[in-house]
Amino acid sequence: MLYIILVVIAIFVYLIYKNVKNKTQKAKQISAEEVLQRAQENKEIILEKCKGARHDLCRDEVDMVEAMEADTIRLYERHKHNSKMAVQVLGDYLDYTISLLKIINANKLDEAKSSVGYGNDLENYEVYYKETNKPRIIIQEIGRRIVEMTGDDSKYKKILNKPSSCVLPCNIGKVKIGDRYK
Repeated sequence: MLYIILVVIAIFVYLIYKNVKNKTQKAKQISAEEVLQRAQENKEIILEKCKGARHDLCRDEVDMVEAMEADTIRLYERHKHNSKMAVQVLGDYLDYTISLLKIINANKLDEAKSSVGYGNDLENYEVYYKETNKPRIIIQEIGRRIVEMTGDDSKYKKILNKPSSCVLPCNIGKVKIGDRYK
């Protein structure tokens, strides 16, 4: 009789443990979806800001964010059963979009300052460099990590080797997108 009671208690404890574990996994899945949604909202903001840019100033950034999104979705699908890794990949994509937005905002501010003659060029460049240095490092490191994880399938790696559309006419075809983010 004692054995039956112990077996029933063990089954009851196991069912409680399994129920708690399932709820925890669902909570992590929701947070991963929220992170992806925020990153996609940032991507939409990037696309919107770049749509009005003159001289295709943001074409490289649009290509970069679209390639990064494709690689992120690929990695998320590979690791979606490992919730820790899936959330890390999506978190990297969110950080990437935030950093790219900071750089685009700094580009637009620098362009506005230059067009109205605010400050001298060296002063403007120092402010611009200070504002974009950390976001550029974040973009570089996340890009390396994503390329490393996706390997030869990486669309982001291919985009970095594509000629940049945001260069002086004398450098067309000579500067790659990846060179602008080193």
